[in-house]
Amino acid sequence: MSSRTKTLPDIGLQPEDYDFQRHDPLAKLTGYRPDAKQKSGLATLPSNLDYGYNGRQTSPTSDHGAPPADIIRRNLEALRYARSKGYELPKEASDPKFLTALLLKEDRSDFGAGSFDTNNEDAINAFNAIGPRFGATPARFVAAMVSNHATAQKNNIPFTTAWNGTGSNGFENKGEYTDKFGAFINAAQHPANKPLYDFVDQHLNGEEYTTPLPLPMVNQINDVYKQRQKEAEAKAAETYGPMTELRHKVFGHLPILGVPAEMDLDRAAGTVTPPDFNELTKQVEPQYKRGGAIERTTHDRKIL
Repeated sequence: MSSRTKTLPDIGLQPEDYDFQRHDPLAKLTGYRPDAKQKSGLATLPSNLDYGYNGRQTSPTSDHGAPPADIIRRNLEALRYARSKGYELPKEASDPKFLTALLLKEDRSDFGAGSFDTNNEDAINAFNAIGPRFGATPARFVAAMVSNHATAQKNNIPFTTAWNGTGSNGFENKGEYTDKFGAFINAAQHPANKPLYDFVDQHLNGEEYTTPLPLPMVNQINDVYKQRQKEAEAKAAETYGPMTELRHKVFGHLPILGVPAEMDLDRAAGTVTPPDFNELTKQVEPQYKRGGAIERTTHDRKIL
């Protein structure tokens, strides 16, 4: 995708703002690009899909060392979230065949989403909504989908032409990208590319989310957990009078007569259920429900 729209401005992101708690040991993704010279119709060697914006390798020097499969997964789950929120997206954004073809055509884990039209208010809103949960790269990808869909509709051109840019990118002239795209659609449906297609389909259309929570969200949830522990200890201290102390000495923690854990100074903090991050990761908008909902202060924070 060529930079025919305004380049994304410096938005002052720090590495820790959108870094992740962990990177899953996802299997390395490869894909076979079309090659008409071969009997199979595909290249004999697979592409690693390991380059990102401006041709930089995504691992280990950019995106905080995230492997390409992780970046692809985050982009797709971010797109699923944007779809569920009703953003104006092209029909292609719901088609795993198209998105697999786009990966093969761009040969980059960011789907070629180098920039988006920052004059498009809907694209900026999408960028701000996606970033806190999925990261800056998926936010840019979704915003590019929104802005290029608007460009395609306005100019009555195919979405692929808008995605590539309406001029020449130094490799292909106007319309040539779209003319060649059919071969990549065919390649996306070839059995050799089934593992890649299945990965795309899983994260585009799955019911649960697998993108690890960003560190700010993890830290916020942990802060809420610690605060609830302090509140439990404070409440126990308020009620721990002479009678409670006597009950504790005589009956300990026996049922009925003993001191319940929430009234015990030494055990009150342990009555607060810790957050289950494996379950919270499955949610697009994580809620620490056990003991009350987390205050999501990052939700409405603007990063543009």
